Amino acid sequence: MTEFERISVYSIEGEDDHGASFRCRSGNSEFRRSWLTYLTLAFLLGVYPAQALLFPGDTSAMLQSLNQGTLMVVLVVTIVMQWAVFLLLYASSFREQTGLAGLGFQRLRLLDLAWAGAF
Repeated sequence: MTEFERISVYSIEGEDDHGASFRCRSGNSEFRRSWLTYLTLAFLLGVYPAQALLFPGDTSAMLQSLNQGTLMVVLVVTIVMQWAVFLLLYASSFREQTGLAGLGFQRLRLLDLAWAGAF
């Protein structure tokens, strides 16, 4: 073995190193990908940013020109859209059986609170 050769730390039969590493770090060996995973990814990387193309230019000027009824509709649609993103992420992580660790959340530490306070 040369000194620059990689040594695999995580080894699960039939798994690529990245998948096995994720399973080990998340503490969930039951992780599985599903069509919902790819749907969520497509939505977050494609559909969600594409909505910015619907209103090009200065959005604050557009919002100021709306009457109260139309402004209320825009705000409610925004809230519904945010909840839809949340529910899609929740359903995807539930289907994958990863829990919050699959979304990158970890146990809250005192150091994290200190950084939040400093920010």
